[in-house]
Amino acid sequence: DILMLGWMKSDAEVGIYNVAARFSDFTAFSLLIITPIIAPSISRLFSLNEKVKLQKLVSKAARANFIFAFVITALLLIMGKVPLKIFGNEFTDGYYCMLLLCGGQLLTTFAGPAGNILLMTGFEKLAFYSGLAGMVINIGLNFLWIPLYGINGAAAATACSLFVWNGLQTYFVFRKLKINPTVINFN
Repeated sequence: DILMLGWMKSDAEVGIYNVAARFSDFTAFSLLIITPIIAPSISRLFSLNEKVKLQKLVSKAARANFIFAFVITALLLIMGKVPLKIFGNEFTDGYYCMLLLCGGQLLTTFAGPAGNILLMTGFEKLAFYSGLAGMVINIGLNFLWIPLYGINGAAAATACSLFVWNGLQTYFVFRKLKINPTVINFN
């Protein structure tokens, strides 16, 4: 999205988008902490066929990630344009862009560690295909929405691609492993 914005829009818009995107990254920060910690346990429990323990681990991780992401998104929503003003008043133009990107990151945490589960259980190709589908959606929507909506179009395209990418990973985990990687508890 940043490359396509640079190609289609001004340097100023790229800068505003980049700052908004960095703030939205805080939303999924817990994924960077929790997911690598649980990865070996996912692999071990899967290899031991301990599906009940694996489900409990994944559910706890998904809830922790989502709660963290929800709190960060709520803070950014409540604080409004204040964090963006740190970089200058013109960066407040990235507020809605930041919220759209936070929504995409929130969807990522809602899906839980689905991608990591695929990687740790021998389904790397399905993780790859999910990412590829998300990338194709992102590029296509960026071509359509950046000319019409600028940075907000790029943010919406990214949020949609995250939805597709994580939705596919979640589907594959459900289908192949009969594990629920999401925040929703069906029990």
